[in-house]
Amino acid sequence: MARIEELTREAVSLPKEQRLALARALLDLEPACGVAEIEQSWDEEIRARIKMAQPFCTRSVEDEVRHGPSAIRAADTCATAPP
Repeated sequence: MARIEELTREAVSLPKEQRLALARALLDLEPACGVAEIEQSWDEEIRARIKMAQPFCTRSVEDEVRHGPSAIRAADTCATAPP
């Protein structure tokens, strides 16, 4: 443990650029920590949230009359969300 504390003190005393280079080198020693799995999980979460929100997306003639055609175009973004 003393060795780690010694290395930490030395690393902290380095200029910022060298500390960043050291950090990057240390991180590069390990394989990516499931980046693909994390991205896939987020994609699934986003799709689920879009699917849950779709019933609340509505378009009506009343919206167009009150707010103009742009209200309908804005509401149509719900219908064009990916499945």
